[in-house]
Amino acid sequence: MVNPSPEGTEIRVTVHHASASFSALGRVVFVFPNVGMGVVFTKVEEDQLAVLRKWLADLSDNKG
Repeated sequence: MVNPSPEGTEIRVTVHHASASFSALGRVVFVFPNVGMGVVFTKVEEDQLAVLRKWLADLSDNKG
């Protein structure tokens, strides 16, 4: 990410993986110019949380 959003900016984060997508509201909490930014989720709907939990479970299952 060449120009990350400024710290404190409210954003919508959307991630696509396989045939599913995850979307949530977030806020930029730190910025590394010309590199990227850190985001904290501020509002995640239950159905979106289920998608994220499934992805994390799938990753955990594939570790061992």
